[in-house]
Amino acid sequence: MRRFVFVLLVSVALLWCGVSTAAASTEYGWTSTRFTIQPWVRTPVAVYSFNAHWVPATIGAAVPAGIAWAVTARRGSATPEPPWEWTYSNPLFVTPPADYWIEQGDTSLALSGQEGADDITFHLKAYDANAETIVEMSVHYYVTLDQTRPVTYAPRPAACRRGATVALRFRITDNLSLKEKTTIVITRCGAVVKVLSCGWRLTGGGAPSPNQRKAFRCTLPKGRYRFTVKATDQAGNAAARLGSNTLTVR
Repeated sequence: MRRFVFVLLVSVALLWCGVSTAAASTEYGWTSTRFTIQPWVRTPVAVYSFNAHWVPATIGAAVPAGIAWAVTARRGSATPEPPWEWTYSNPLFVTPPADYWIEQGDTSLALSGQEGADDITFHLKAYDANAETIVEMSVHYYVTLDQTRPVTYAPRPAACRRGATVALRFRITDNLSLKEKTTIVITRCGAVVKVLSCGWRLTGGGAPSPNQRKAFRCTLPKGRYRFTVKATDQAGNAAARLGSNTLTVR
């Protein structure tokens, strides 16, 4: 399954050209078109925004009267059938300039409500003064609804001499998210003495999770400590069950 994964948002710039369906042979193109949407969400609502620049390559008999857009969501990879709810940039039968900049701010889009990926399709079209489509494009994205918290494990205690390098071993499981933003918190008598950032770590995404390790040079005073593994998935769900074990510094 295709996913577009970034830290917060996915944003794709599109360069696309189409051929006029009007009598005159006129080529038109979209340039600098950008569609932005959250790839992972915890609630069944995605937020998108876009801007579109419409530039005719040549002007023929079919001068565009405006452009229109629609955004659809569907579970699975099949695009919903038209008619879609088009939003028109200009009133029909009015001919504005042929070069447009259209910008749509943050807009909410309802998802299916089931955990997993919804297919989001961004549609753009140019239309003439008779409301006929001159040229149209559609681009697919995926938004994954993830409401399940990850679980972390710390299956083995660790021990080292002061000043030596020690590896803390852990695992993370999650039903959907493929990676987790992970930290390890080391405490003594309930007080935090060190926090280790592990970056994004793999989970397996429903498959058996790989074993992970975080190595560091331990300069903590001699004694017995506890390390706890914390993780947050791509949708922002924080682990509720945290793996923990002991670290002994000799």
